Amino acid sequence: MCDPISLTVAALGGASRFFAADAEAQRFETNARIAESRARAEQARTNFEIERMRQRARRERGRARTGFASAGVQVIGTPVEVLTDLSADRELQVRKVQFDSEVAQFGPRVLAFEQRERARRTRLSGLASAARFGLSSLAGP
Repeated sequence: MCDPISLTVAALGGASRFFAADAEAQRFETNARIAESRARAEQARTNFEIERMRQRARRERGRARTGFASAGVQVIGTPVEVLTDLSADRELQVRKVQFDSEVAQFGPRVLAFEQRERARRTRLSGLASAARFGLSSLAGP
């Protein structure tokens, strides 16, 4: 049977290893939250930019229609094609902004995943290290 001092040393040593690993895992979790926050900020910026682009496109179409109407041009045929081309061009710009945003968010999202994985592995490693220390302390020399 083990003496109380050996049990205390085993318990304290194992606990210190576990808590050290948990502290490092919490650091990884914090890094993951920061990375996700960056990705969300990029998405919010993109949503704002897209809405601004769409409003600008609506104003441009309105000005073009007003210009056609004030010039006495009926909005059929070529003027409709101009408006359609203008709308299609603006929508392509919106999709490019969306794509660029997805590319910009990819890195932070991958980093968040990696940090969470490291946190998980660190916690498991800390638990295993605590168990090994405790068992080796109890086993004696």
